[in-house]
Amino acid sequence: MAPRLLPAARWWLGRVALLPPLLVLAWWTLTVSINYGGNWTALFCAGDRFRVPPELAWENVYQFPASFGYDGQAYHYIAHQPWPWSAMAKWLDAPALRYLRILLPGLAYVAVFGSQPWVDWAYRLIGLGFAILGAWWLGQLALASGRSPNWGLVFYASPAALIFIDRMTVDHVLCALVAGFAWAVIKGRRRLEQLAVALAPFARETGLVLAVAWAADRQEARARLVRLAQLLWPWLGWALLVIALHGFPSSGVRRLPGLSILHALANPSSYSLPAWQGVGLMCLDFLALAAACATIAGVLFYGIKHRGDPVARAALAFALIALVFQKDEAWLHVYNYGRLLSPALVCWIVSCWTQGCRSSIPLLLMTLLDLRVIMQWAPQWIGIWRALG
Repeated sequence: MAPRLLPAARWWLGRVALLPPLLVLAWWTLTVSINYGGNWTALFCAGDRFRVPPELAWENVYQFPASFGYDGQAYHYIAHQPWPWSAMAKWLDAPALRYLRILLPGLAYVAVFGSQPWVDWAYRLIGLGFAILGAWWLGQLALASGRSPNWGLVFYASPAALIFIDRMTVDHVLCALVAGFAWAVIKGRRRLEQLAVALAPFARETGLVLAVAWAADRQEARARLVRLAQLLWPWLGWALLVIALHGFPSSGVRRLPGLSILHALANPSSYSLPAWQGVGLMCLDFLALAAACATIAGVLFYGIKHRGDPVARAALAFALIALVFQKDEAWLHVYNYGRLLSPALVCWIVSCWTQGCRSSIPLLLMTLLDLRVIMQWAPQWIGIWRALG
């Protein structure tokens, strides 16, 4: 099998895998040039209700008016000073939580040896590199299950990847590591498997559940628990340092599992738009939230049924995290819960491929989430249309 897969994989990497990153770079160039006056810091979505750190005054950071911004602004600041004791921490909304997600910002800083003018580009390109890796691994998994390697492009359709393109978030990095973990499990690559487990919590703290899914193997449980302690001690050391400096990150959870979702269904967002546009967005919000609920239910059912598969166990663990440990605000917008559920969706799709099950349901649910994500880009599309028209 391997000799036949290798040429196909090389062809895919050369002809297909690099096309989406080029399109992403073209999109960034277009929207920055037309919508943001050529200011590339706009991609990090900083809001004017938070002050820009004086250390970055030279960057002329673009700030969206009357806005708190989005998560990307925090990781942008961290990428310039990735140590948690730096003065940058006081400008973050939740320094304990943000510094735990150090992988992408830290790599951006290290890649350019801390050269400040190049940190932003390092962040963008390394983030794009993780998307390429995620798509590559998904393509390899598709090949191994008898599908076209083009299925690897599904990675770019995950909500986490789309939201990274729009807001410079870090959640797609965890999705890429999950895809790498799944490929390593299928191919028996123990070192890559363990590397993904070790790096996942650095991408996002919810990556710890990947370690739990990996260790929950009946045949090797004791040996894996011992190895898990060895793999996680670097992250535990980092987490203890961050907590010692900034306190324990608050979960904000105030309700029993699932009640936050019901709260979001009962309190839909309203929009200051013409009637038909507002109603249309509310319908898409409802569809996306319904898709999120169906994703959790579907993953729970599938994961329990296929719990012998480590990738299915990982999907189950990510779904449980989404159900149990999230605050009300996480379910008010697809940009929040879409990122949260992306690792579960990636695991579910991959496990369906490798277990010989149909992947149409998770792909449909991902599409429903993506519809609302893409609608969030509408102001940028309109700005480009008007400028070019």
